[in-house]
Order: sequence, then structure tokens, then C-alpha cells
Amino acid sequence: MDVYVVVVGTIETNCYLAASEKKNCAVIDPGANGEKILGEIEEYGLTPQYIVLTHGHYDHTGAVKAVKEKFPQAKVCISGEDEEMFHDFKKCMAPPSYAKSGNYDGLAADVLLKDGDTIALDELTFQVIATPGHTKGGISLVCGDALFTGDTLFCGTVGRTDLYGGSYEAIVDSVNRLAALPGDYSVFPGHSKLTTLEEERQTNPYIGK
Repeated sequence: MDVYVVVVGTIETNCYLAASEKKNCAVIDPGANGEKILGEIEEYGLTPQYIVLTHGHYDHTGAVKAVKEKFPQAKVCISGEDEEMFHDFKKCMAPPSYAKSGNYDGLAADVLLKDGDTIALDELTFQVIATPGHTKGGISLVCGDALFTGDTLFCGTVGRTDLYGGSYEAIVDSVNRLAALPGDYSVFPGHSKLTTLEEERQTNPYIGK
């Protein structure tokens, strides 16, 4: 699997293009700057088949419509517990300008994900792991030795839990569930730099609590 990182938006969300050998891809967390994301997709010669959202906050969903309009075959996938954020700007933490942007007009999920689901993309299989805490419906994705953690697990820390649907106890449980996965993984978080699961096991203060 090839993974391309596209940093988008004012708070620098990591959008990932996870590509198969056939150049089909899953667009993970297209949070803003739709034209930039589409430009990267074109540059790498990719065809999106899925748009997968680790949670429903605006900085991870703001360019879903742009990608979906360009690639209507791409299925929008989000946890059933976070799908409501498509329709509630306060819950998705969007600034007032987003309500007027049209970015969410008519937006709907094609697939509602739950713990244990899998997403098949050619030779790739993404396993869905429920990792609530930052939001009620936060998920992480495992594919081979890659772990996409959204705003659950970051390098050295975890996501904030003081927003709608957040829970400190839940996010601590979630990161420890990830830490219990066998072996090591490259960790692709929703913001900031990449890390590894073994590095986080050794240094992250929230793991082992």
C-alpha cells in the first residue's frame, strides 16, 4: 500500500490517500482544500473508491463533498454515531462560515461503520476499530502495518475530550486498546507528525493508565 499525505486546512489536518496496486484509493479524512486534494489525486493517478472518515468534525469532513462530486462512485464511510455531525454545525465544531459554504448540502453517508467492519480495496483490507473518546463515533483503521488513528492517538498524546461526545475515560481506553494490538505499526494520526505504535507504547503517558 502506498500512503500519500495531504495536509489541509487552517489547523493542518492530515488527509491520507491510501492506494492499492491498481491505483484505487481510500481518501481518509478530507478535511478542507478540496482542490488541493483533487490535485494530489490527479498527480498520483489515483481513483477514489472510498471516502473514509475517522470522525465527524468539520476539519476532517469539510472536503467530502468536493471529492464525492468529482468521484461519485466513492462511498462515504463514517461511524453511525458520528453521521449526525453532517447535519449539525455545532456538533461538528464548524465555524459560522461553514454553514454558508454549501460543503455539507445534501451530504450523506453511503456506509455506516461499526467496530469489526472491514473495507475491501483490491488487495487491501481496512479493519475498523471503534476508538471513541474524541467523539462518540471515532474510529481507527488498520491495514497491513499501517494504523490510521484520526484524533484518537497522536505522537506523545491523545485527542481532546472536551467537545461534543468527548470522554476522557473512553479515549484512554481507546488508545490502550490500540496499544494492545500485536506487533508494531506505522501510525498515521489526524494531525501533526507520524509515529509508530511501539514508540507510543514506550513514551505516550496515556498508554498504560
